[in-house]
Amino acid sequence: MKIKNFAKAVALVLTTSIVLGIAGTTRRVAAATDITLSGNCTVQKYGVIDGAWSDSSSTLVLKARPGSNDPYKPIEAINVNLNNSTGYDGSLKYSVYVQSKGWQDFTSSGSDAGIVNKALKIEALKMELTGELASKYSVEYEVWYEKDDNVQGYVSDGTVAGSIGEPKKIVQIKIRIVPANQGTDSNVSYRAHRDSEGWGSKWAKNGDVTGAAGKGKQIDSIELNVTGNQYKGGISYRSNIQNKGWEDKWSSNGETSGAKGLRTEAVAIKLTGDIANHYDVYYRVYSPIYGWLGWAKNGEISGTTDLSSRLEAIQIVLVAKGSDAPGNVKDIKSDVDVAEVNPRTPILPGRGLFRMPSGAKVSYAVKSADGWSEIKSDGQVLEVTGQITGIAVGVNVPDSDLQLSVDMPDFGNEKRDTNEAYDAPFDLRIIDAGKRIENLRMSLYGVGYYFDVNEETGEWMEILKPYKEDYCAFYRVKTSKYGWMAWTNNENKCGTDEIGNTISAIQIVVLPKGQTPASDLNGVTSDNENSILKMEDFPKPKLVTSGNKFASWCLKQFPANQNTLNYLSQHKRPPKYIFYSVASTWPYKLGGKTKKKCDCTGFAVWVFKNYHKKTVKFNSHSMAYKTGKTVSYKNIKPGDLLCECTTYHGDVFFYVGKDEYGHDVILDGMTPKINGKIKHVYPCLRYIDLEAWALQSKHYVRRK
Repeated sequence: MKIKNFAKAVALVLTTSIVLGIAGTTRRVAAATDITLSGNCTVQKYGVIDGAWSDSSSTLVLKARPGSNDPYKPIEAINVNLNNSTGYDGSLKYSVYVQSKGWQDFTSSGSDAGIVNKALKIEALKMELTGELASKYSVEYEVWYEKDDNVQGYVSDGTVAGSIGEPKKIVQIKIRIVPANQGTDSNVSYRAHRDSEGWGSKWAKNGDVTGAAGKGKQIDSIELNVTGNQYKGGISYRSNIQNKGWEDKWSSNGETSGAKGLRTEAVAIKLTGDIANHYDVYYRVYSPIYGWLGWAKNGEISGTTDLSSRLEAIQIVLVAKGSDAPGNVKDIKSDVDVAEVNPRTPILPGRGLFRMPSGAKVSYAVKSADGWSEIKSDGQVLEVTGQITGIAVGVNVPDSDLQLSVDMPDFGNEKRDTNEAYDAPFDLRIIDAGKRIENLRMSLYGVGYYFDVNEETGEWMEILKPYKEDYCAFYRVKTSKYGWMAWTNNENKCGTDEIGNTISAIQIVVLPKGQTPASDLNGVTSDNENSILKMEDFPKPKLVTSGNKFASWCLKQFPANQNTLNYLSQHKRPPKYIFYSVASTWPYKLGGKTKKKCDCTGFAVWVFKNYHKKTVKFNSHSMAYKTGKTVSYKNIKPGDLLCECTTYHGDVFFYVGKDEYGHDVILDGMTPKINGKIKHVYPCLRYIDLEAWALQSKHYVRRK
């Protein structure tokens, strides 16, 4: 026993002396001189080829060809023998991944690993030391490919080297034993499998980008390794996968995480073993919605959850334990400062995290064609070019409960509101309507408790009761045609209602109850006495029916129409869509042509039958080219058919005549999608710029 311990001591002193003598002040690989390797590989068509041992580098090289002029062939099996004269117990074990067969069981030093004479190549391998050797030394190994050269670099101690399921063939394997914690600096290598692109040909390292930001290609799988043997340990990771959620099992050290063909939406990465005591692993991902997210570390989530959004690129770096996050890496700056985005994250795409300035009671931003605006606060004017299609409002007063909703004029007044709570230190509501907003309304409510007596039991009970806050939210908007509306509050609409106008600017202020905002706050005065303008606030023109049988017939068939045919005298052009009341809608059914079952073409067939007393084919293309004759729009008469047609289909409607102001009116069976579905046909009279319409390609006027 004493002799054995003495041998160990001598071996350790010799090894340490060699490492210190070679390394100096620069870290470099120090091979173990008291360990040698020998072995061979079995190559298709060539058979067994002995490996070559290099004394200078203490490295065993297995090559897949017998001579330098011979072509490379796939390696089917390896046999590696470790010659241990250190005095420490232990040996070498290794496993290989065989094409279409998967991982084979670990085999010990001097044994074959693989399947020979079956034309099955080795695609990957992993090696480990055993016994006392595992704590004193590391086994490092790398694979080379015929065309890509060395794409991964040295990995160690059970990490996967190679590429599974790819058409590449390994043409060279290098193996060496180095003293533990005395080899190359620790680093991380990684790669991503992209939709239709496959694995990248090169492994990314130390902050390189794997994937392609902004190219529209999703990442569906990842593989990660820790390289170098400065410290023992490895790396583990898992993915949040489309339609499946988070993987139950963590993948490690070169294993594949993800699912081919399904987008990866988020990842979590952590170090394992001793290396985790010396390094933090930082990582960030690129989202096509939010851009580069902020850095996550040590198992935190990076990406999106519950948003059905893909990842397109990843960066990973190792940082000394306890150091600050990396900041800009490879000249890339994070677009937002959060690592995980979910439906509750207060984030504005393209703008970043919604943050309220210190001391602000209310802050707000709007979305337009230029994206989300900067954030304004406490009555500041926020104006954009074009139409507002989204709004975000944050309130920071005690016990607030903000209510926010908007109306959109397209195809009737579609309301959009939100009660979503966001992970923010203030009350925040965000509405991304995706359509032009016509008006908005807000309120602040709180929730309190009061006590009352239960009449049945006579006991006091605590009752939850909403109550209005000690603060009130005031707001006003600027409309595109009528200027600034008056201030309003408490869920009153501000803007226009069912007119089709849009909002281009807002002001919001939160004041203690009993106070009102200044009429000229921040230099803005209201152009209107009212906060909301409706159709009934304007003149109601009449359809000219004198000498116009078709107009009279329309008003008789659709009496509600006269109440909705409203012209705003301030308009240079009248509103595009004027709708019936809901009671006048017809149930929608594709192919139907009656009041009970109808679609847009069927509505035209119904008009032909009931007014023109003519049966026409149920086909808009046939109506456009075979019904009657073509006439110039300049000679149009009430009852004529207007056709917007392509080769196979199109829209058709009828010319009605003019209103008392001389504007052209048509009868149309509109079939708008409400929340993505068509439920009704809207028989409606609406205005049209006849000349502009007729000058467009493939627009015809047909007379029966």
